[in-house]
Amino acid sequence: MATLSARRGLVDDLIARHRGRIANTAGDSVLAEFASVLDAVHCAVEIQGALEGANDGEPEGRRMRFRIGVNVGDVMVKDDDIFGDGVNVAARLEVRPAHDPVREYGFLGVVIDSKNLEGSIWTWWREGGKFHIEKTVTIPPEPASKDQLPPLLQGFGAVPPLVTDIDLSMDDRFLYVACWGTGEMRQYDVADPRKPKLAGSVHVGGIARRTPHPNGKVYAGGPQMVEISRDGKRVYWTNSLYSTWDNQFYPDGVPGAEVMANATASGGLELAKDYWVSFPDGYRAHQIRLEGGDCSTDSFCYPSV
Repeated sequence: MATLSARRGLVDDLIARHRGRIANTAGDSVLAEFASVLDAVHCAVEIQGALEGANDGEPEGRRMRFRIGVNVGDVMVKDDDIFGDGVNVAARLEVRPAHDPVREYGFLGVVIDSKNLEGSIWTWWREGGKFHIEKTVTIPPEPASKDQLPPLLQGFGAVPPLVTDIDLSMDDRFLYVACWGTGEMRQYDVADPRKPKLAGSVHVGGIARRTPHPNGKVYAGGPQMVEISRDGKRVYWTNSLYSTWDNQFYPDGVPGAEVMANATASGGLELAKDYWVSFPDGYRAHQIRLEGGDCSTDSFCYPSV
């Protein structure tokens, strides 16, 4: 963290020197706006030079390298953030490889595309010694009235799906996609990984929908971290992402809860009415691990040949 903070200091200083403005940050990423494309390009070149100099003398494990992209286009400003065709930021959060190591493919979940609020799933694979990737699922935002939305989204008139987690069944047959914003758990048949087919879906919670659980209880938040039993028959999920995100997208609060859905062998999901785990006040429900193993921690192992 100390190294990252020091490198960010270099980056922030050079952006300011080149008349740029930092519009947003997330983790180790920076989104900056420049009035001139020349300023942006000169700044990018100087940043890379400064970072290379900072890395000199550092052991390989402590060197930090950044990729920089320059997009050109008109932007709109909202609450100091920027949007528009010149800004197309796709936040990627989860990657799931096939469990079978002989299968050289997997899936990547994009939380949100800031250009259109869509979520998406991308399939990656290796062929001919090279890795490839393509978008194979698009999940659109859902229109909503202003009074259904938190202040953060009222200017957009829609709820983004917010794909916060994906998980793959042990047999690599079904991919589960948690849409935390719209309150939906999706099940895709990925027998053909480059042509996923929607096989099942259930709604619970959600920013605008606020779908109650079948037991009648209010499920605040939406499907978030997902885990699958090793036999593929049960799918569990919680409702909290991080406190900062929870507070912005669900300002009325996200009392901790975990639910479960039953999955059929041929595809399909149904929430279990008799399964509901609540957490004490002040606690948030996030990661799940199942006793005896689950589809995130287990994989098939084969001897080298």
